[in-house]
Amino acid sequence: FYKRKDIDQRWPIVYPYTEMYLADWGRNRGPNVRIFSMVAILILVIACINFMNLSTARSTQRAKEVGLRKVIGARRKQLIKQFLSESLLFSFIAILIAVLLVIAALPLFREITGKPIVTANLLNVKMLAGIFSIGILTGILSGSYPALFLSSFSPAVVLKGSERLSFKRFNFRRILVVVQFSISICLIICTLSIYRQVDYLQNAKWGFDKENIIYFSLEGKLRQNYHALKNELLTNPRLLSVTATSHTPGGVWYGQSGWEWEGKDPELHLWSRVFNADPDFLETFNIKMASGRFFEMNQIRNDEVIINEAFASRINLPDPVGKYIREKSINDNVPSRIAGIITDYHIAPFDRKIHPLIIFLNFKWGDIWMNYRYMFIKIQPGNIRETLSYIKKTVKKHNPKYPFNCQFYDSYFERIYNDEKIIDNIIRGFAMLAIFISCLGLFGLASFTTERKRKEIGIRKTMGAPITTILYLLSKEFMKWVFISNFIAIPIAYYFINKWIEDYAYKIDLSFWFFIFPGLLALLIALFTVSYQTIKAAVANPVESLRYE
Repeated sequence: FYKRKDIDQRWPIVYPYTEMYLADWGRNRGPNVRIFSMVAILILVIACINFMNLSTARSTQRAKEVGLRKVIGARRKQLIKQFLSESLLFSFIAILIAVLLVIAALPLFREITGKPIVTANLLNVKMLAGIFSIGILTGILSGSYPALFLSSFSPAVVLKGSERLSFKRFNFRRILVVVQFSISICLIICTLSIYRQVDYLQNAKWGFDKENIIYFSLEGKLRQNYHALKNELLTNPRLLSVTATSHTPGGVWYGQSGWEWEGKDPELHLWSRVFNADPDFLETFNIKMASGRFFEMNQIRNDEVIINEAFASRINLPDPVGKYIREKSINDNVPSRIAGIITDYHIAPFDRKIHPLIIFLNFKWGDIWMNYRYMFIKIQPGNIRETLSYIKKTVKKHNPKYPFNCQFYDSYFERIYNDEKIIDNIIRGFAMLAIFISCLGLFGLASFTTERKRKEIGIRKTMGAPITTILYLLSKEFMKWVFISNFIAIPIAYYFINKWIEDYAYKIDLSFWFFIFPGLLALLIALFTVSYQTIKAAVANPVESLRYE
């Protein structure tokens, strides 16, 4: 690969047959795997934060246990080992359940990603070692803070009563809640942005028709004798137009540089894409002429070319039609006359700008002729099966030794953005999982908070406080945490989304609502999560919470 100075993309130095690069070009699987791995790690961090929060929130229930163990001689190191052992046990039980869930979900994952992942891949030595390492790391990470926190209790304090415990260190727990909701909000924002970008790419206008068009490869004798096949196909009134090309219109990857013309700036090095097309190309794909004319039927001359508007703008001539251009390695350096200019259309996916294009009737590169390799047929909608049956029968008659395989051209474009759709689906699932785990932790914290404030709630109700006031008092702290999470998550999400879409020449505008809506959604979800416990505590009979025994 090399990088041209006059273009903003990298191109392969290969023979003309580069159609295989279309789906994968510029879309290395490595970054996708790194994205999924990073998101999975973030979700694991959210789960670890939940474990820390809930363990420390339950500290009042384990305080006397710690005090009694210390009184009878237990050292802090022993208590730390005990709590870490509990955490590791939970971690390995979770891993066992996770492996079973993964095995059960493999068919669904294969359907989403299109990857042939099998159970055997999960049970090899390297994978098992990795899973074992994740279990140990997760157990230590999630259990370290609770172990250090619980083991630090003074027996003289805790044995007087758990209510006298100091909760100054619970500020750290609030930080953890803010971190996990920041991650969740980031994932929601990224999910929304990726969905909008993928939707934009799939529904964007390419500048030519692609519906009701089927195509197939010209194999065997069809490449040299496609005229006979074309003429016979056109006898069927359901076939509106037939054309042949060396490349698909949305996948022209072969190119040439070093074009010269009269009055050219010596410092300008123009690179353009090149392909062959027969005279019915424009009619089949409904591409318009900007000026001049296209190739004519039964045309034999090979010294005429068609350029697009992008090429015309680069050569900077007042009227390029009728002018000559040449490239030393093409058509034995014979000058080519510009017969016409077509309107710009996308000759590559939308992550690349429209580049200069030259269309030949019979393009020659050195000693190699770039023959027609694809035939495109525009058909009338309706009775598709009958129409395809006729096409298959006709093609087999002209080329009986080769199997006939055709596809609808619009399905070709679905494959182009298959990676983006996979990222969208998986990130969407990750985001829902992250917010669900965060809400589980918030639900647990709300339960313990209302339990600790049970007597306070009873006294307030006795003094005449309405349910709405109690609900506000219990919910405002949690809402404050989520609100702070929004301020942290929005700039981080903006940075990563900008990095992701900067590779696309055509992209969505990141509007204000892309970042505000996910934040409001997280606030509503958190409020709904907390409300159940707070309303339950607010409507309880104060007699139950105030009686001593």
